[in-house]
Amino acid sequence: MIGAVVGVALSGAVTSAVPAWQAAAGVPRFEAVSVKPCDPDDNNGGVRGGARPSPNRLFLPCFSARSLIRLAFLPGQNPRDLERLVGGPSWIESERFTIEAVADASVPRATISGPMFQAVLVERFGLKLRRESRQVSAYSLSLAPRRTAPSALREDDCVARQSARPPRPRKPDCELLMRAATEQPVTLARLLERGGQAWIDTRGGVDRTYHALPVTMDAFALFLDSILDRPVTNGTGLKGVFDIRLEFSPEGTIPAVDPALLAADPPRASSIFTALQEQLGLRLEPADVPSEVIVIESIDRPNPN
Repeated sequence: MIGAVVGVALSGAVTSAVPAWQAAAGVPRFEAVSVKPCDPDDNNGGVRGGARPSPNRLFLPCFSARSLIRLAFLPGQNPRDLERLVGGPSWIESERFTIEAVADASVPRATISGPMFQAVLVERFGLKLRRESRQVSAYSLSLAPRRTAPSALREDDCVARQSARPPRPRKPDCELLMRAATEQPVTLARLLERGGQAWIDTRGGVDRTYHALPVTMDAFALFLDSILDRPVTNGTGLKGVFDIRLEFSPEGTIPAVDPALLAADPPRASSIFTALQEQLGLRLEPADVPSEVIVIESIDRPNPN
């Protein structure tokens, strides 16, 4: 069964909890699957050919094999995720494929784009992967010497149903304040974004101001991780939740800003490294940390259908 194959697609050392797709043995099958080579210069292919996605349909037009693997197994938005996928023959960069698959209407979208998509790659491309832990260059978010660190919010000082993007002075949403201390950093970050309690203001398309409340230092480090060229870990030792406001220049962050835009409207804010020290009493120190990578052990060109 294709669902059972997914369970053994990844092997080797795993540095985090076993994902649901890896342990699942009952992943549904697509009712129909088509995998075809794609010429990126062919105007009749992909979206230009009139095909459109729908809730029970997987449609990936003219993607390299490496991009397909990244989408299936590293579905986050961090641009550094490409660096976490290593190995494989050279053709997985240059040759492109279009995948179209139709599932039963009752199958959740997350299952279609997750374990069912992974199973297609395992079955049709003969994909075999393993996870490894490797030392990588990173930043450690720590307390800056001779600076005042942020103060944690009081647990009893909040408001019910805080409005989106509240201006200062402001208090955290009571429900979010209660959940913030126990939620995983990535879950908390999503909750804050959806509730309008974490956002970025942009001045003139250049300088940026990041707001978040109530946010833990682990979740704040996750934000920094998303905009810098290295992973960021929390080494502050600060407990509790905080109201963060950080104004910074986009220089040195990712994705890079168009140089013409910077020339037309030069940044007036400090770099994020300086801003952290001046505004929050924190700093980013170079560090080496273990990071999980996915190694492509083997992959074959699929037989088109």
